[in-house]
Amino acid sequence: MITLQMPLEKITEKDLQKLIGFSEDKHYDFKELILQTEKEFLGDSQGEERATKKKEYEKLKAKFLANVVSFANGEGGDLYFGISEDENKYANEIVGIDADDEETLWLRLDSLIRNKIEHPLPNNYSKVFVPLKNNKKVLILRIFESWNKPHRETITNRFTLRHIGGKHDMTITELKESFLFSEKAYDKMLSFHQERVDLILKKEVPIKLYSHPRMLMMIMPMASFTNIYPTLSVNIFNENHPTAISGAIDSNFRINLEGWLAIQKARIGTTDNYENIAFIQVYRNGVVELQDSVFHIVNGSIDREGEIDTWWFVRNILMFLKTSIDSLKKHELLGP
Repeated sequence: MITLQMPLEKITEKDLQKLIGFSEDKHYDFKELILQTEKEFLGDSQGEERATKKKEYEKLKAKFLANVVSFANGEGGDLYFGISEDENKYANEIVGIDADDEETLWLRLDSLIRNKIEHPLPNNYSKVFVPLKNNKKVLILRIFESWNKPHRETITNRFTLRHIGGKHDMTITELKESFLFSEKAYDKMLSFHQERVDLILKKEVPIKLYSHPRMLMMIMPMASFTNIYPTLSVNIFNENHPTAISGAIDSNFRINLEGWLAIQKARIGTTDNYENIAFIQVYRNGVVELQDSVFHIVNGSIDREGEIDTWWFVRNILMFLKTSIDSLKKHELLGP
């Protein structure tokens, strides 16, 4: 389905119309209404009626949280508020919700997610309000697959999971697999890293660098080693690319079999000879790898006599980390 592949901020009402006729599944859920405030739900009720409605409201909060948890425990997905379904759970109309005060509405829902889910879901979701022609809005809550599974909502203590027909309470087997999830991903990360180190020691690298001791740095998003292994549109890095430690990568970048490759060159002394001193490889699964000879570059030339300033070195490492993470965020690979 198209919207799951789009950055949230780019989704329009026209894109939402394409959801009509689709049914909810393991990556999508449609809700016509948004959770009201407790005050709105209780209204003027009194006595026993009010006590009953309070219990009903707690169930509604638990149901909302169970939907969020089911995506986090699964492969992630989009939860839409303001899209109605027919009796077979197919989206049939973009109706929207009243959301004049977006910030207050979101703070209420965000507070529920942060305080009523275990383990917590920090930075594991994002949202957007899509304006409609009828002056209402559709709220899209995008929940990413969690690296810290399993989660439960703490109102009724349910562990839920998405499947092709919606959500369900997790089985004992699913809970066991979920507890092992992070450990398996970590093992895959270690294996990938060791494989790269072995190839580097064998000098099996995409670019031959100028002979010099070098630094290897890798940024490895957890999502790259999970069930929803991403495949990046690596062309995006032409405009939003990481920088090497020795300095900014210029226009020496290209697409290779592994993904996106950028090369940094520098002049050797006062000669006209240029050598490769660093490269950045962005793999199609989202891993960013830097191999850098860590030369101090002065006016485009390698300064082999001067000492590397500690502040300069740390600053450029931080710049590599920042530019790499910013680039990955364009693909909504938020980490860790």
